[in-house]
Amino acid sequence: MWAKTSTWEWLKPFVLRSTSLPIEDILQLRVVKTKDYFHQWQKATKVLNDWCSQWIEEIRTIPKQKILLSQQRRIIRRIKQKNPLTENDKTTLLNLHMEEKIQFYSLKNQELVQLEILTRNTFEQELGLVQQKLFELYQSERYDRALYTINSAFWSFYQSYKRKEHTKHSQKRQMGRTLFAYLQRVTTKNDTMGEFGPISYGVLDRGAPLKERKIIEKKAFMSHQALQKILTAIKDDLGTNAAEWRLPSSAVDGLDELQLLLKSGDCNSPKWSAVLSEIKHNLEKYGSSFSPIEKSNTLTKIEEMYTEITGEHYQGKNTQYFADKTLVYEECYDQQFLPVVIPEDIWQELDQTILIQAKLRLERWKAFQRTAVQQFEKISHGRSSIPAKRWISYWLRNPAVIENQSMVKFLESWLVEDQGDFYIQVPQNVLQEWRSEMDSFRWLLSPDLMIIGNESKTGIEVSSIVIGELHHGFTGDGWMQYFNIEKDKIRQTVQNALQVEHSTQSWANWVFKRTMKSTPQEYPGLCIELTGVSESIKENILSLEQLEVRIKNNEVALFIKDSQQCLRFYSPSLGFKEETFFPFALFGTPIFDPPKSISKGRHAPVKVGRVTMIREHWRFEPSDWVGEQNLSDWFQQFERLQKIQSIFNLPTEGFIHFSHEQKPMWFDFDNPFCIDLFFTEAKKAKSFIFTRMDPSCQDLWMKDKYGHYCSELRTFLYRTEKSI
Repeated sequence: MWAKTSTWEWLKPFVLRSTSLPIEDILQLRVVKTKDYFHQWQKATKVLNDWCSQWIEEIRTIPKQKILLSQQRRIIRRIKQKNPLTENDKTTLLNLHMEEKIQFYSLKNQELVQLEILTRNTFEQELGLVQQKLFELYQSERYDRALYTINSAFWSFYQSYKRKEHTKHSQKRQMGRTLFAYLQRVTTKNDTMGEFGPISYGVLDRGAPLKERKIIEKKAFMSHQALQKILTAIKDDLGTNAAEWRLPSSAVDGLDELQLLLKSGDCNSPKWSAVLSEIKHNLEKYGSSFSPIEKSNTLTKIEEMYTEITGEHYQGKNTQYFADKTLVYEECYDQQFLPVVIPEDIWQELDQTILIQAKLRLERWKAFQRTAVQQFEKISHGRSSIPAKRWISYWLRNPAVIENQSMVKFLESWLVEDQGDFYIQVPQNVLQEWRSEMDSFRWLLSPDLMIIGNESKTGIEVSSIVIGELHHGFTGDGWMQYFNIEKDKIRQTVQNALQVEHSTQSWANWVFKRTMKSTPQEYPGLCIELTGVSESIKENILSLEQLEVRIKNNEVALFIKDSQQCLRFYSPSLGFKEETFFPFALFGTPIFDPPKSISKGRHAPVKVGRVTMIREHWRFEPSDWVGEQNLSDWFQQFERLQKIQSIFNLPTEGFIHFSHEQKPMWFDFDNPFCIDLFFTEAKKAKSFIFTRMDPSCQDLWMKDKYGHYCSELRTFLYRTEKSI
């Protein structure tokens, strides 16, 4: 079940995440003819500009006795601005025997004006057509379901909008902008969200592929925080008999867990058993339905039950992108199974890429430690230990400022440039030194692999790989494995791999509360309950009050009070902001990458052979694209960004990540909705990054009769600390 490389053990089974709406649906919304006419217009403009420059130089060389200086300057100014010549101008130039040049200038100027009018008119025509296509997409049953899945509240609002007989131009533009924002999410991003971001599986090995896309199983879940509230209501009603009942943060299906508690406890409660059974029945009804209206009616029933049980309306945590914003969410299983064959040389390049990433994280962790050690004396007031609670409270009130060199800066001595790309060539002896440095930690990493390759009878033969996000922990576990018939075997395999004989370190888990569908995992060792609930037995659970911070080997370390037992922590498989997780990250396996370069302009891709670690990207300020004028005319916005693409030599497709947004948006210079969305969001941003789409639209190998699909492999690898 494992594939071994020089540094890591890779779990062969992986989770395949993909879009279920073809990218052709969004690519059809381009203004193709407008782009052609725009190029003709710009080419003609350049030809005329070059010709005018030569003519201006000729006019400047005319002797002063043949032309007044004021006349000369006026004519040159008009030519520079491509304005028509006046009769006086023409008379002056005719006296200088420039009749042919006057005719050529007038003719080319008229052609330029006609090309501009043709380009603008064509844009207006094509804009009307792509707007019609966009709204037609959402008239289909599939996109109607997609809109409901993404945002059921907006789906209800859109039903009302469609019933209006007349809408203002501004309202139609705003509605198109919103619909397009959802379209780019379901056609270009591998978000896991029910039918429109299904879960599939595969294996990093040869096998018999099953490529037919078909949803064969659906499952509706109630949000974890809602189930916690229901459990509280049950405990209040049943009293002491249920006082010890707990719902672990790692529970994939919390409703099943609550039903098991009722069955296993001493207090038999027919009332609550019936309530939970009714909730389960409605969840099953919700999951089995494909109709948004039916789903909406069923959801209303579940919401009413929740309010009756808890005495409050459900309020999702809206501050996080992946938070439980809705009471019910749905996951779907797409039956396709995909073997992926990685050649040996790419395996080694992949191994080195992850090793380099781990080394970068380790350097960041060392910087954390240096800052923490420097502050230890101040916080401890000369004592040899600090209560863990006070230590964490201090850093949350006084976030650490860690200065560290960027990834590229750290790697620059091993970078070799080839045709505008950077390749990392680290000597083997240095790589071996880095592997030795890994031995103090227990590494659990989940890289997203975006592969480029060709189909064969035994799977996809990989020719290159792009590393997406590098997550910490076994993020492919929990709800992502729910539909996998081998999920228990896979989880046990991972647990067994982390049992290290004769280890000199004691390993523990931070247990945080769960506000999203991702399930925080627990691995072999102790559990420290912070804001969450552990699945472990009571003897293995500690609280923060039982821990203290000391200095050990010039590093801050966490000990159980009144003991010499030092704890090392697994990285929790959830995302955290650096400033808030800093005091916890000091005691675990490194998880934070050094910052990327903040300098403006182009940043070349960074690769190890055929594995891309950092994609080509550009950093801008909004004014670099928007300019000084406040453009609201759609055609002028299109014209502006066409020129920007040419000036900076940018690819047509990519992703824009605004400074104020958590997730990037897909961008296409030939798509008017992308341009409209950009000018709207740019007003709120301080900066943004434009990243080349890699793999490109042409590299998408997952396909069916409807088109091509974006996809990624959520994989898992580990490396344990060195045993004695």
